[in-house]
Amino acid sequence: VLIGDCENIPFPDNSVDFYTAMGVIEYMDSDEPMIRECRRVLKPGGTGILTARNVLCPAVRWRFFYEDLAKPVAAKIVAPLRNGRIPPERIPISREHSPFALKRTLRKNGFDILAQRFCHFYVLPHPFGQMFRPIEAVLARPLEVLAATPLGILGSTYIVKFRKRT
Repeated sequence: VLIGDCENIPFPDNSVDFYTAMGVIEYMDSDEPMIRECRRVLKPGGTGILTARNVLCPAVRWRFFYEDLAKPVAAKIVAPLRNGRIPPERIPISREHSPFALKRTLRKNGFDILAQRFCHFYVLPHPFGQMFRPIEAVLARPLEVLAATPLGILGSTYIVKFRKRT
């Protein structure tokens, strides 16, 4: 196991059998450097798994709508109640990914897609899911059965398993 810079992995070319990056790619400025480095260190036929925040998830879309549009308007409305103070703007620190675009990028960089899956479904819209996490967890767990159906695409996390072409 190595924790470090995923755009500059300190291993020789073609030296790794398995690569995983879970919850990493959405914090990178661009996908290409990380994916190229993955290709560089994986042996031909080596396997990788990536997870990414799914742009197609309604809860993810709603969260960004809420943070970017609804919350600032609400903040201005309640500012008089807060002695004129408006909360600071949200600075996005992560990106969402289209599962289709991520698969295209992987294929373009010399990988074959072996499997894909979606997980982590939300029931309560943001910010209520955060405010009531225990309730959200209980309500969302039964939705995990959707992962094995076409409705799985509504999950907030996309998991893709791939292999480096030989």
